[in-house]
Parts: sequence; C-alpha cells; structure tokens
Amino acid sequence: MIVTNKFICILETKKLSGDILVNDNGDFIRQIKNSEGNIIKKEGIYSPITQNERHVRIVKDLLMKNNMIKNCPVISMVVMADPKNIVNTRYAPQNVKYKLIKYDQLTRKLRNLLRAYKNVGMPYQTIMDIAEFLKDRNTDKKQHYILSKYNSLVTKEENESYLTSKFQKGVKVIDNKEQLTIDLKEFRLNRSRQEKIKPYYIFNNKQMEDLIKRMPKTKEELLKVSGFGPVKTEKYGDEIISIILRY
Repeated sequence: MIVTNKFICILETKKLSGDILVNDNGDFIRQIKNSEGNIIKKEGIYSPITQNERHVRIVKDLLMKNNMIKNCPVISMVVMADPKNIVNTRYAPQNVKYKLIKYDQLTRKLRNLLRAYKNVGMPYQTIMDIAEFLKDRNTDKKQHYILSKYNSLVTKEENESYLTSKFQKGVKVIDNKEQLTIDLKEFRLNRSRQEKIKPYYIFNNKQMEDLIKRMPKTKEELLKVSGFGPVKTEKYGDEIISIILRY
C-alpha cells in the first residue's frame, strides 16, 4: 500500500509462471510453452484485477467510515513481478491495461499518477495519520504453511485458542467453511464467464456442499463427489483441489 498526498495505491504483486494473455473480456489465460516455444497448455486463472478491486473497496470503505479521507482516490495496480513473463494485453479492456504493469514500470507509473492527480493535495500530517490508522488496525496472523494447507492437522484446542484470541481483540473471524464457500463461488463465476455458460453448469450449490463435506485432495477423491464425472474432473479438478487444499 502506497500513501501519497495525491492518492492511495493498493498494489497486488503477482509472480506467475508462463505467458499471460488477457482477452477482450478481461479474462486472464496462462499459456505454458515447451522448449520449442509451442503452446502445450492453456488455462484460465483468477483475475488479479478483480481480486485487487476487492482490496480497494475494503480499504476505501474503512478510511471513509472513519473520516480519514473524503476525496482522496484509492486506486488499484497489479504488478507482474516475473521478468520472464510475457503479458499480452493487446485485446484487453482499457481499464485492465491501465491497472496491469510490469515490475520495472512501477516507478514511472507512480510518477505519472502524481502528475495526473491535480485536485488532491493532502498535508503531510494527514498522510501520516492515515498510515498510523492502518498500522494500528493491522493484525499479524502467524501461520504454519503445512497447517494452513492441511487443516485436518490442526487440533481442536489450537483452533479454539486461535479463535478466542481473535474475538478478544474484537476481530471478525470468518470460519474456514464460509471462506471456502466464497472461494469456490468465485472460481465458479470466473470460469462460467470465461466459457460463457451458466455458473451451475460448473457445479450447482448442492454439488458445492458435497465438495465442502468431502474435501477431496485428489482427482480420484473428486470423482466421488456428486456431479463430478471424468470429464468435469479432468477439466476443473486441479483448480478445485488447489482451492480446497488451502483449508
């Protein structure tokens, strides 16, 4: 997060393997090539633009509700951090092109933005007040990588201790099931837009409940979930399993 006297910028940094194509709908498609440069695999990925827009809304709402800002713009910027990436935005919507930059363009982009925003000029003390306000409301969350990935290894006592400490601090805690539901719905919506089909063709709510109940960790386990045959499992299995493994 960058706080200036002209704007507040939320940076989402991505280091993605493969080349990235953004089509005219704003969908992100990763292209994997072999040593000869031929495309051997294409797959849709979550839009970091959409992801970061949620961050912007949360920060802006927090600052406005607490009277920290009135007219100060809160803008989104997605930085592609892998120098080997080729990002093709030729057909991308203009708002995506504007927000998506390579890491070596960041300084120039910020300088241009400082020149472009002429109607805002926050005093230095206001900038510091905003920074301190956000720092005070930050809560560090210590995570063990393995435990966060394989939630079944977390004991009931450890989980209850964590929740108790959060509630004592007045922090809203979203349980794993609720967050997993949100992530699965987001995946379903993004893929349905990419394929121009109804979301329930990916999986309906009843099938999603079975997904959450069974928590498949492999494609073999996914085949046992209601509505998932070999074709759907092969098409969506890797992405769905990667989402579930976070929990």
